[in-house]
Parts: sequence; structure tokens; C-alpha cells
Amino acid sequence: MTRSAIIIEDDPALRRIIEVALGRIAGWSVRSAEGLAAAVALGAPAPDVYLVDVMLGDEDGRSILGLFDDGSLARAPFLFVTALVRQTQRAEYMELGAIGVIEKPFDPTKLADAVERALEQHLAGEGRR
Repeated sequence: MTRSAIIIEDDPALRRIIEVALGRIAGWSVRSAEGLAAAVALGAPAPDVYLVDVMLGDEDGRSILGLFDDGSLARAPFLFVTALVRQTQRAEYMELGAIGVIEKPFDPTKLADAVERALEQHLAGEGRR
């Protein structure tokens, strides 16, 4: 089964790197958006996972939670992508519901494996509930 992802990243170069790493290298179905409003405009179907930049220009990637809650965005597992990661921040992101944190800079050749691992661990945890 082909995995799917929605990338929410305001930096066009980084967005393209993630698209290539997941889409071309790993064979995922990838859609991308510059910000949260653009992600909402993509509409259904929900992806297997969202990759969300924490600092989106004037937006805060953590606002994705409100979009899930009000139904503007289909709920799905998400990972935060950020350059600012301290252990306390990583714990905060996980408490918000993120299934993982991808730290910038990252190795594009290993990105799909990292996302897949986080997604599989999340799904395995869901099965134990």
C-alpha cells in the first residue's frame, strides 16, 4: 500500500526536498501546502501523516490542532518539523499529540524511514489500546 503525506512547510526549497524524499525516493503520494490555510484548501482525503513545520512564517504549526478540532482539516497522525528542538520542546510537541519530531537539518535519504518508523510505532500503540 502506498503511503500518503501532506507537507505543511513555508520554505519552498525545504518543501521540495521533503516532496522528493518522500515522493520520488520512497514512492509516497505527497501533497504539499505553504501554510495551514493552504492545507485546508487541499481537502480530502486525509493523508496517512502530516509533516508540519512548527514556525510557518506568521503562523504557528501547532495551530493544526485547532483545525483538527473544528473539522477544517481531516484528523491524521502528524510530525512536527523544526530546527528548534530541545528535550523540553520535544516533550511538549509529543504531549500536543505529535507522533514524532523531525529535526532540521535532516538527511533526505533517511527521511522516509524516520517518518515510517514514527507512523508504525504510533499505529502499533493504537492497536494496544
